[in-house]
Amino acid sequence: MQFENFMLYLCRRNLNTKQAIMKNQIFRTVKEWLQDYEFTITLEDEAQRILIIEKESNGIKNMILIISDSILIMEQFLFEIKNPSEQTFRKLLQKNRDIVHGAFA
Repeated sequence: MQFENFMLYLCRRNLNTKQAIMKNQIFRTVKEWLQDYEFTITLEDEAQRILIIEKESNGIKNMILIISDSILIMEQFLFEIKNPSEQTFRKLLQKNRDIVHGAFA
């Protein structure tokens, strides 16, 4: 019985190691793409799978990328609302319906 538990442990450990390697490979691939397109990486945390990038010529400053298993989460400050009102927020929420790739939050 102990041998079977040990073998099960080894199989799980091997699977977790392979998954970790795959996650790191996805992170590295995204990083390589960014470098190929000449983005500046201002912060990199492979353990948390987070990159902060810039390319001011394209209007991108301090964009946060969170690299998940099946999705790339992109966060970017767009603008400050100078005169906040219910109508402004309502229109932004309505825009969420039109934006396939993201949403205002």
